[in-house]
Amino acid sequence: MIHKDRVFNIKTCSADEMIADFQHTRSWTLCSGWRVGDTLYLNDAFSEDGAQEYAVIRVTPDSTTLQFDSVALGWMSANRIEAYIHETWNCDLASAEWKDGWRTPVQVNDRHSDSCPLCA
Repeated sequence: MIHKDRVFNIKTCSADEMIADFQHTRSWTLCSGWRVGDTLYLNDAFSEDGAQEYAVIRVTPDSTTLQFDSVALGWMSANRIEAYIHETWNCDLASAEWKDGWRTPVQVNDRHSDSCPLCA
């Protein structure tokens, strides 16, 4: 995660609701984030007009947050975004597909306020 001090406005939703959001809108404010089950997708882009890079973070049962992937959703087709969300939101990080990947502890600041300069 590049922007470790960013404060996020996290929407808790289903995978289908997140997919619908991305089918409707491709560029989001820099404070946008989604929580699907125990997985966070946090906007880690440098600008709203940029690549729309997202940090993909697992919240463990003890509330530890581990980034296990990073993805540029803005460059994907709607079908690929849907497949990626389904691949990650409920994946088993201990499975062969994910177990050798990097996992970085991150601090997620979700105390978003109405005075957020990234929403303006």
